[in-house]
Amino acid sequence: MAWPFAFLWAAANGCRVVDEIVWARLIFALGAVVTLATVAMIIQGHLHWRDRGSADAR
Repeated sequence: MAWPFAFLWAAANGCRVVDEIVWARLIFALGAVVTLATVAMIIQGHLHWRDRGSADAR
């Protein structure tokens, strides 16, 4: 279902539009948290391995 018409789908199926917006915001926030955690782990790994020589790579 295309997002611009999701409110029509929700209304037709007996869901309140507010509930759909709350769910959309929760899913968006969860995605943001996962993305930020992934970026933090990538940066942490980069900083950890940055100053090591090639002899440490196995």
